[in-house]
Amino acid sequence: MKTEYHKDAAKGFAAIAGIIALVSGIVGLVILDDVFKPTLNVYTITNESVTLLNNTAVSLGNDNLISGTVTVRNATITLAETTNYTMDYAAGTITLTVASDKYDNNAFDISYGHHKDEYWNSSLSRVIAPYVVPVGLLGILAFAAFLFV
Repeated sequence: MKTEYHKDAAKGFAAIAGIIALVSGIVGLVILDDVFKPTLNVYTITNESVTLLNNTAVSLGNDNLISGTVTVRNATITLAETTNYTMDYAAGTITLTVASDKYDNNAFDISYGHHKDEYWNSSLSRVIAPYVVPVGLLGILAFAAFLFV
């Protein structure tokens, strides 16, 4: 048999759970609105001209580069990653690692894929994102339980 104390405790718990879930759901939906607009698309840059300098990080026109999509070449040579240069994919920089007049201070065309700035780099964020809507719905249910308990 429920006492008045139990009913008040149930209402209090439902109210707190509802408020937490609703706020989490609303904040999550605002974040998701920015995340899922164009973020799953890969954007391709073709033949961005860059002058490479030995042991100097040179910024490309974009960051959030996608590993495996970068090609570096000029009219006569195609460079190989780790052999001739290193990449910082998050920062969008390339560093020439070979001291040679054939490469140093010469223009190269760089092609690559990248994500727009809205892309979530954190895999944890991409894992949590699908749970935002269910948490918001639980908040609505908890709030309804508060009203009817």
